[in-house]
Amino acid sequence: MRSIVYDFGGHFFGVDFILGLSIDLVGDFLNRAKLIVLKAIKHSESDLLVQTLSATGDRLHFLAKGALKSKKRFGGGVLEPTHYLDVLYKEGKSSSDSEPLHILLEARVIRDFSGLREDYDRLNMALSFLSLVSRLTRSGSVGAKEIFDLLGHGLSACEGDCNPETLSIQFRAKLLFSQGVLEPSSDMAVLIRTSLKSSSDIQLSKAQRKTLDHHLHLATEEMLHL
Repeated sequence: MRSIVYDFGGHFFGVDFILGLSIDLVGDFLNRAKLIVLKAIKHSESDLLVQTLSATGDRLHFLAKGALKSKKRFGGGVLEPTHYLDVLYKEGKSSSDSEPLHILLEARVIRDFSGLREDYDRLNMALSFLSLVSRLTRSGSVGAKEIFDLLGHGLSACEGDCNPETLSIQFRAKLLFSQGVLEPSSDMAVLIRTSLKSSSDIQLSKAQRKTLDHHLHLATEEMLHL
């Protein structure tokens, strides 16, 4: 057993993680990555299509063959959205009109954010973060590494003592600001400057939340149509 510290751009958390990923097999045709699962879609009776964001900021798509039946490689819901994983995969071929589809060989959970599944509202908010990141990122997106860090901190904040409405607004503000599509107003500056884990310290009136939510919605739609 080897003690490893994993982080999202800063000291985030430490775990003792058994490295069972056939490291000696990683060569010219196999790759290894740490990533967060954004979405998992049933592809056939036994396969899953898995959309992820890697720790290096790349959006990676995988075909997990036999994922719905294989308890050895993908058991215990390892490929569920929000999970932070260490994976081994075979690189797929690129095409001019789509991102490459890689073949997922093994996956191990580094952090499962289990607290999210104890509360419907927290899980729903976390899934909304994943959906927004999925919509706003493309392969090679500018600042994608920063988005990965932000997403990790956002999932962690969802588990903690937070104000859901404020955290949702703050996450979107930070995400859009990181992509250069948001000019910080005085209210936005506070949201961007404050860490997500301290979102409960931000005091917003109902009217302020409504105004900010509308502004962020417009900025999101603008970015999606760039």
